[in-house]
Amino acid sequence: MLKAKLANMLRFQLGDPASMARGTAGALAALAPDAPGRSHILGRHAFALEALGGYAAAERLGRQALAADPEDTCAIHAVAHTFEMRGMADAGVASMAAQRPAWSQAGGFAFHSAWHLALFHLELGRYERVLDLYDREIRPHPTPDARDIANGVGMLWRLRQLGVPVGTRWDELAWIARQRVDDTTMLFFTLHYLSALRAATAV
Repeated sequence: MLKAKLANMLRFQLGDPASMARGTAGALAALAPDAPGRSHILGRHAFALEALGGYAAAERLGRQALAADPEDTCAIHAVAHTFEMRGMADAGVASMAAQRPAWSQAGGFAFHSAWHLALFHLELGRYERVLDLYDREIRPHPTPDARDIANGVGMLWRLRQLGVPVGTRWDELAWIARQRVDDTTMLFFTLHYLSALRAATAV
């Protein structure tokens, strides 16, 4: 189980969803239907299928995983992605609300889950709700974790592109980004740091 999870995470970092899907499919085939933790691998397989464009199948498998383990945040995440990719914002809000008891207690992943919920509200034009979620659940405190920074920048940039005023919210992101100017570990995060600096300068 640990090997399957680590392989899945490494393939995700490499941006190789096809290998993710092959790996999780192989792990599922090797596990007994009642094997402890099998639903978690099922949730990861659902996420891989979503990344490959199999949205309906991914939602179905994600829901199967949640039926076995309602607190599986990987499955919650996979299902949220399927709604986002199909423009089903109302369904996304309902799904995230129903699963809130699980994802809101998921440590740092709670910030990203709140980001997904805010993204659905953004698509519905509920900008005040988005800002409220940003302040209370996406960036409730200035954590320097690169993934948390990406959540904050990703949401504020979308609001910026829509012309929604965000006040001084860029300031703390830009301050952290300035400390990371030499961090080239992952291009994805570097681009978010640059976006924060660009937006703060333009305010």
